[in-house]
Amino acid sequence: MPQGTSPYYSQKTHPQKNFTKPKNPLPSPLKFFIVLIELVDVSIKFPGARDFALKLVSLSIRQNEIIGLLAPSGAGKSLLGNLIAGFLPKEAIPCGKIIYHFSDQVVEFNLEQSPFHFPENIQRHIAMIFQNPQEALNPSMKCGKQITEALWYIKNKKNRKKKALDLLERVQFKQVSRAFDAYPHQLSGGQQQRILIAIALAKKTQLLIADEPTTALDLHIQFEILSLIKEIKKEENLTILWTTHDKSVMFDMADRVFDLEHHVFIPKTKRPKSLAPVTKPAYKEDKIILSVQQISKSYQQKKHRIQAIHQISFQLHQGEILGIIGQSGSGKSTIAKILSGIEKADEGHFSLAHPKEKNNIQMIFQNPATSLEPTMLILDAVQEVLRYNPPNTKSAQELLQELDIDESLFSRFPSELSGGQQQRVAIAKALAANPSILILDEPTASLDQATSVQVNSLIRSIAANQKIPMIYISHELNNIYLLAHNLLIIKDGAIIETGKTEDIFSHPKHEYTKILVNKYLGSIQS
Repeated sequence: MPQGTSPYYSQKTHPQKNFTKPKNPLPSPLKFFIVLIELVDVSIKFPGARDFALKLVSLSIRQNEIIGLLAPSGAGKSLLGNLIAGFLPKEAIPCGKIIYHFSDQVVEFNLEQSPFHFPENIQRHIAMIFQNPQEALNPSMKCGKQITEALWYIKNKKNRKKKALDLLERVQFKQVSRAFDAYPHQLSGGQQQRILIAIALAKKTQLLIADEPTTALDLHIQFEILSLIKEIKKEENLTILWTTHDKSVMFDMADRVFDLEHHVFIPKTKRPKSLAPVTKPAYKEDKIILSVQQISKSYQQKKHRIQAIHQISFQLHQGEILGIIGQSGSGKSTIAKILSGIEKADEGHFSLAHPKEKNNIQMIFQNPATSLEPTMLILDAVQEVLRYNPPNTKSAQELLQELDIDESLFSRFPSELSGGQQQRVAIAKALAANPSILILDEPTASLDQATSVQVNSLIRSIAANQKIPMIYISHELNNIYLLAHNLLIIKDGAIIETGKTEDIFSHPKHEYTKILVNKYLGSIQS
């Protein structure tokens, strides 16, 4: 289309407009900053909704900076990131305009024009790392193929593969050839996220939008990935828009932090250096509900046999919360899938105190979208569980409201909710089934800090009052410390350390556990 003829956007050359002097510049040797993207009175609303999904925001993103968008779940930070990259739900109603300063051109995109048509010449300058890797990856295509597709500018096929293998190594894959030949479902959630990061790095881009990119990663890998992205940012002169609800990660990464909820820039704070003592409800140590004996599981991948877990044994007692910690791909989720009946163990077995309740082990998945029917309203989804399970004393409305899901969201579809809101609906569905055992696989990974505290408080209350035993799988050590009575530390598919939570945090024995705890606390205080 000829320049200036589109009704949706206009292109002008204004090199001098790239330079904007901030009113209150941060300490820097530079007096002027080059603006890459300007948001002017941008907002998003959905038909029939009383409130804006993204409230009015104006913001400038500077070249070669990491700018953080900090906000609780549902405040619209993912929507804003998607809008900047040109991805928006069809039913969404955007307002305002976005001005892109790429290369020597200024592109003004009017969001209020209908239909929504994003300029194609802008998208090639932008790459995204999505919050949900499973939805972003093509399940029918090998991971290596998905990376090489992003390397289209390398004409030689062998060179493309070599570059893809190099990228896999840069995002911390130890066995890069196996990762290259794997399908997404053959990798853990953390490994899938690293594939997405590799795809984003494969594009020659000026703006990288990172939407909760380390949410699914354990702390040990998270720190490595954060450091890696910082290094790449310097090498490639990238501008990064980083969205998260995790203040500690945000303040580690961002040059500037914008509070999207209150529309102000906020000062940085430091990570906590210690964890306060926690009083936990007692559990019945003499009443074993679940006994796991020597379970093992391996997977065939081409010519290779991959050992996911090896001879895992433990017990779960009435009212106990058992924490499981391990890095991405260590086998945590495999254990959960075997216990919930999704997978079968190659060796070993597990038994329940009441065998008839074996089918009532409920699992809350790391990825909430996998447990929510996309065409069903969230209230109907919870009511359906209540209809086909033993009577629950609480209604669907009560279960949802206890998880701080506003009544205005009851008639929405999962795609119209934030990642955090989707996870809370998944938790409500699991609780509606009156589970005999509850398995929580990273249940608060996509929730903001305030909501995470609320959900963890509810989990603690359920364990204390209803005496439902739980297995809590997480890489968030603070959640594990606050909730779990006992811990299993897993590395490379095997248990390397087990014991009471307070003992392991105070006196870790295995070298891996020491590294893990030290990275979070800064120092161990007995």
